[in-house]
Amino acid sequence: MEKGQALAAAKATCFAVLQGKADAETAREAFIAAAAEADRSVRISRGYPKNRQ
Repeated sequence: MEKGQALAAAKATCFAVLQGKADAETAREAFIAAAAEADRSVRISRGYPKNRQ
């Protein structure tokens, strides 16, 4: 994947969520992939999203 493609995909996924065509978990995973592509770490809360109410 070329640099920046994961971010572009994450943005497109976020737009799809707003349109009701994708779920938030898919967007979350896409942004984690974009962070990895940019060589950035991501802090993931324990139990997310199960303990959210």
